[in-house]
Amino acid sequence: RNYLSCMIRYDTQAAYGGTAPRTELIQAANRMSRRIDPRRPKELTEAQSSSIRQEEEIQELRGRRDELFQRIRHQFTFIYRAEGQAIYDQYEEAKRAVDRKIKVRERELMKQIQKEYDTIAPVQDMRAQLEGDVELLSPILYTSGRVRYAFVERSRIAKAFFDPLSTCGAKDDLDRRVSIVDDMVSLCIRQEGVFRKARRTRRIQARERDPDDAERPLKAVKFESESDSSIPYLFPVRCKPYQCLYCLGDTDLPLEERLHNLGGKYSLQRHFDRRHPFRPGEPCPFPHPECAAVTLGSVMHFKNHAAIVHGIYMSDRI
Repeated sequence: RNYLSCMIRYDTQAAYGGTAPRTELIQAANRMSRRIDPRRPKELTEAQSSSIRQEEEIQELRGRRDELFQRIRHQFTFIYRAEGQAIYDQYEEAKRAVDRKIKVRERELMKQIQKEYDTIAPVQDMRAQLEGDVELLSPILYTSGRVRYAFVERSRIAKAFFDPLSTCGAKDDLDRRVSIVDDMVSLCIRQEGVFRKARRTRRIQARERDPDDAERPLKAVKFESESDSSIPYLFPVRCKPYQCLYCLGDTDLPLEERLHNLGGKYSLQRHFDRRHPFRPGEPCPFPHPECAAVTLGSVMHFKNHAAIVHGIYMSDRI
């Protein structure tokens, strides 16, 4: 067992039987994995994460951290005033110990849940196939559907490539080719990017469930994108906590990227610095008539407007 690879590379059955190797079958078997199963757990639920934080060992570490916190507040009033003192170093180490222990327990629990799923799922799938349970197998069955494109230009280009040539005459064929070239030029102007999934989902969800925001009335703006002119979208003035106002107002971006919510205020600040250099005197980029009338005089003016009006909080760094 110490000399055999876990990967299936060769048709050993064919070699043993003296038959022709089935290369394509071996390659297909080599690509098979339970990890491509969309039903396989990928992250812990809120209840599972909460149960980890209620464990006795973690509660003891948190108690030690809270005790040091109260001692610092009693002696120095503010935490930052204790910097350089021994008790401050002890408090920071206690915080790191809590975070390390929680991450270790989350990884262990996630591996345990995935291992249990990998053991049970194949048996359930075989039973579902024998019993004809389509509902259970539907998440892993291939279903062909209509392809959705981020931009209408890309949709027209794909349609033109697969449509048969026109038989009406040379003029129609020329117009068709010109329209394809125009769409390709327009598509080159569009921007399309891929964002990483936000990791701090619990904190973002807590911010989205802020009771103070629930009491404020939400105004909605009916906005129609040029790239998807047939579908109206509603952009609420109170945005998600880490959305980018410039991306929301950029009609050259696909809707998914415009509505993307970044991982935190520092990620939003880095995104703002890299992609949207601020220019004083510009109006607010959010697609709303009232915001378009607001002239932003400085970076702090922009951040205050984003926080007060739209509920978006960025880093305090200018």
